[in-house]
Amino acid sequence: MSLSIRRLNPLLWSLKTINIVFVSLLTLLIAAYILSSTTTLAQEPPIALLSISDIDLTAEIIAAPPQGRDLPTPDRQVGLYQPHEDLTFLYGHNTTVFGDLSKLKVSDPINFKDLETGEITTYQITKITTQPTSAVRMAALLTAPDTKTLILMTCAGEFNPSVDTYDDRLIIWAEAI
Repeated sequence: MSLSIRRLNPLLWSLKTINIVFVSLLTLLIAAYILSSTTTLAQEPPIALLSISDIDLTAEIIAAPPQGRDLPTPDRQVGLYQPHEDLTFLYGHNTTVFGDLSKLKVSDPINFKDLETGEITTYQITKITTQPTSAVRMAALLTAPDTKTLILMTCAGEFNPSVDTYDDRLIIWAEAI
């Protein structure tokens, strides 16, 4: 009887037992934090394809509308949010699908293929900016445009672990041609 009470009393544990329990709890806490802090989506069936030949990119696009104030970012696909008929907003991780977006230049072409209709729309990049994350105003970014517009956005700059995101956002505007 006293042996089982000793096992339950942490004051009587050996250093080896304390280390094992501590490492186990820490591992569980880290896993729980990672799972709760990521805003990602599981693989979904694509609704469109993005093709940018200048950076050898072909990527599946899934519908990923905002969830409250968050934009859930797909792991290996491109998220699509279409707040207006003439505005398509695409976003993805800079560590996966949008890793080479920074290599694009103004006037580069972008192809968007709607998988339901088969229609392909070609866009031409008109503007590329990198802004501090805190300076990005999503309401202004998602305002209805005068022409059919495609906006691509991904993280840029340095990763800041204290806020669990990158310091900047790379934003690319393109208009249908």
